[in-house]
Amino acid sequence: MGRNRIKRAERKGKSKKNKSFQNSEFDGKGARKDRHQIIIFCEGPTEQEYFKQLKEYEDLCNIYIEPDIKAGSDWEKIFNRLNNSYIDDVSCSFYCVLDLDQQINQDKMPEYLTKKGKLPIPIENVIETYMCFETWILMHYKDNPKSGTYCRTSVDELKKIEGFGNYIKGDKFNSIYSILKDNQKKACTNAERLELKRNKDIKKGIYKEKECRLVYSSMWRLIKELLK
Repeated sequence: MGRNRIKRAERKGKSKKNKSFQNSEFDGKGARKDRHQIIIFCEGPTEQEYFKQLKEYEDLCNIYIEPDIKAGSDWEKIFNRLNNSYIDDVSCSFYCVLDLDQQINQDKMPEYLTKKGKLPIPIENVIETYMCFETWILMHYKDNPKSGTYCRTSVDELKKIEGFGNYIKGDKFNSIYSILKDNQKKACTNAERLELKRNKDIKKGIYKEKECRLVYSSMWRLIKELLK
């Protein structure tokens, strides 16, 4: 992140108003103009590589992927890093991109939901996928990806799709964004539909949120925001 690295909000002697995380770029006449910053916190290398490629492919210089977390980081570490990095500034929007399989499998959903509700960002900026990010990838090809208990269900299903036979979870996947781009609208349509169904079923009492295993992803909301 270099000079643009996010500063901690609670550093002594400085107010939050001075913690502006900005990226200035030149307009055609040589004058600087500021753009709204979008800072994305995500868990693993696949997600980080996806957003880095999205940033380059779509020429979006105002996106930052934070922090540089090693593979295997969990939602609690992401929440802690977000809380420590957050700045109350209208020029910035913060997002978390998280899988939900571990929270449900480890009976951590009540704790997760409580801590999510205390984050300094809007609830809708917590971008969740059940089972995992690979489920979001599958939505580019399948209307209703299989559900299961563990992420390997999505990984195994993904490997059956042409071009993903050698896919390994946790590895960076070259050109993943450009490969998926042609089917992006399909993925967003599928994700929005599945999230709506899940929310309706939870509201009706068919499932409890802390144990619902219906596949869904709110990635469609983040994509819509980034590409608007």
